[in-house]
Amino acid sequence: MIDFLNNNYSIKFGKHGQNIIINKIDKEYVTKLLTSDNENLESRIATIKIDQISINTHFFWDKQIEFDIEPREIKKILDYEKIVDFMYKISEVIDKEVILTGENQIEFPLIKVHAMKNKIEVLTKNEAEKLWK
Repeated sequence: MIDFLNNNYSIKFGKHGQNIIINKIDKEYVTKLLTSDNENLESRIATIKIDQISINTHFFWDKQIEFDIEPREIKKILDYEKIVDFMYKISEVIDKEVILTGENQIEFPLIKVHAMKNKIEVLTKNEAEKLWK
C-alpha cells in the first residue's frame, strides 16, 4: 500500500507538527515502527493530497490502517466521489474492505468499500437513525 501511495499521490511524511517532512512515505521506517519493540521510534504522519482534500494516515498498528479526513473539506459531490474512489483504490491494493466511520466510531460505518466484491455501501438516513437508537 505504501508503494501505491508513493507512486500515485502527492504526499508529505514526517513528525506531526514539525517542519521536517519528505515527499514520500518512508516504507523502511514505517515497517520498523510497526514491527519492532523499539520505543525510541517516533510516530509519523502521512498526508495525502487529492486536490483540496487532505487525507492523513497515522501508523499505529500493523493490523489496521487508519486514515482521517476533515469533513469540512468535502464541499461538493465531486469531493465525495474522490474519497470513495480513494477508498476503492486502497481496497484493491490491500484486497480488504475499507470502511469510513465517524471519529472514534468504528461501530458506525458510514461508507463501506470492497473492490474485489465490487461493493460500495453508503449508510442511509434510516439506517443511521436505527444505529443511533
